[in-house]
Amino acid sequence: MTDAENALKVVLLGMKNVGKTCIFNRYVNNEYPETRMTIGAYYANKECRIGKMNYSLAIWDTAGEERFDALTSFYCRGSRCAIICYDLTNWNSFANLERWVKKVKDVAPDCAIVFAGNKLDIIEEDPTKRAVELEEAQRFASSMDANIVEVSAKTGQNIPQIFEEAISKYLASSHSNPEKGRRISDANGDDDSSCC
Repeated sequence: MTDAENALKVVLLGMKNVGKTCIFNRYVNNEYPETRMTIGAYYANKECRIGKMNYSLAIWDTAGEERFDALTSFYCRGSRCAIICYDLTNWNSFANLERWVKKVKDVAPDCAIVFAGNKLDIIEEDPTKRAVELEEAQRFASSMDANIVEVSAKTGQNIPQIFEEAISKYLASSHSNPEKGRRISDANGDDDSSCC
């Protein structure tokens, strides 16, 4: 059972066609349906367990087109975690990450940020299609005080981990409740994380 103090708003951001809605659907429903352009935002609740604590996630999947910028900023307000997505086969989607970081930090300065490099399945099939090297992405993430995980919405690879990473980063931040941070694992050091 979760309570209000364990309710966390998570927002998915990034350019169009990077796979935000696919990540959303894979995580929330464990599905990979055909998707269309997001207009405004999609919303879902999902329970997640980090250590011995349960958290209720309010997840917002936002539109990536610039014409929806004002709406996207609105949906970012109050976010505790932002998962900013890019396409591992599209350099431009990576080059635009700083813009998305600024957008979320303008309205939610204490938000924990994790970058999700999507379409790992394509890279594993054909490494020549990789446009963004992991080492370069890691350096950039470090400069933005962000974490990074490469994922595949199609296969589900690392999808739960990206949400767990974002929540853990928020809980460990100096801006979160220190008591929550101490409760991520029990005294024996057992890690019982799962977002289900």
